Amino acid sequence: MAQCTDPVITSTSGPGSICVGEIATLSVTHDGQEVKWYDAATGGNEIGMGSPFTTPTLTSDASYWAEAINYGSATVNSARSAPAGNGQYSIDNSGCGLVINVTQNFTLNSFEVYHDGAAGSTTVELRDGSGAVVDSHTFNVPAGSGTTPHVIPVDFDLQANETYWIIQTIDFKMVRELGNSLPNNYYPLSIDNVGSITSAILNGNPGSQNYYYFYNWEITTETECYSSRVEEAIIVTDPAMPVGNNSQTFESGETLADLDVTGQNLQWYSDSDGTTPLPDTTELVDGTTYYVSQTTDGCESELLDIIVTETLGVSDSSLQNLSIFPTTVENTIYIENNYLISTVEVYNILGKKFIQKEINASKTSEDVSQLSSGIYLVKISTDGGSKTLKIIKK
Repeated sequence: MAQCTDPVITSTSGPGSICVGEIATLSVTHDGQEVKWYDAATGGNEIGMGSPFTTPTLTSDASYWAEAINYGSATVNSARSAPAGNGQYSIDNSGCGLVINVTQNFTLNSFEVYHDGAAGSTTVELRDGSGAVVDSHTFNVPAGSGTTPHVIPVDFDLQANETYWIIQTIDFKMVRELGNSLPNNYYPLSIDNVGSITSAILNGNPGSQNYYYFYNWEITTETECYSSRVEEAIIVTDPAMPVGNNSQTFESGETLADLDVTGQNLQWYSDSDGTTPLPDTTELVDGTTYYVSQTTDGCESELLDIIVTETLGVSDSSLQNLSIFPTTVENTIYIENNYLISTVEVYNILGKKFIQKEINASKTSEDVSQLSSGIYLVKISTDGGSKTLKIIKK
């Protein structure tokens, strides 16, 4: 009898911790043929196979348990071992056999028959529950007196959760036993925990309590051997957003670093998706919304949005009536003020200067057609101070 051996898991590995919304890749070292992953130390649900194993996206701490498996087979003898008692005698009826209910896959390698008569041959069919032929085997048997078993190899494969008939289809004289000679409540007769014989078949009709023809079955069953389950835990870090008011004021010349925000390793962005980072030296622009995250344990938080409003001091009164148009532009911007404008500078949101121009007038225009599409900051200065406004270049 061949059996499998219990495999052993020697180690598991994983990231230990990840950021919220990420996946984890887990590995296991084992001496089995296969490994499965479960969501519980015992029982539970199988959620994956193999090594490495990738988890789904995680939003909270989680544990996964690895179990290694070896597969093997066992060959045993089962069913009724031999005719016995007073009810045995030989008949040559075709259409007789046994009904089998299968709970686990197995192969019926062979069985024994007790032939009574001259040498000859007959056919045995394996049929499914509807009567359709699944397999068949024609075999020759030497002359006998009904007392000597003859081994008949058939190699019928029977699948779990199915009902089968094993039935003789050609008249051939073999030993069978009457039901009244068998022990009380003989059926169902267990087949080594892989199924049972539930009744006999007489003249093509199931339900008979007799036992027909097929003794001492040799069957091969599939076996599985398991390791102990080993846990791999994952800590999911979900940092809070930094703390700050969503609406803040600033004075001309102040930068992102001057905003009142509490957090670790702050990172600023110009967009709500966090795709365009800004240095904290970026000068603030009136009416602009900025976005900031904090990073703890290597994980970045969601973004806090802050809209800023410039407050003008006494020295900035020269900029109170400043205007710029259009704010979404293709070629030219126009700037007007009640006081003389000394300089105009144009930067991108990362602080790179593209234009610097001396003005000394209260009205001016600037050609921006050479600029690439995007967001730009226009810094307008007077003798009394400066103010930065935002434009969008088409």
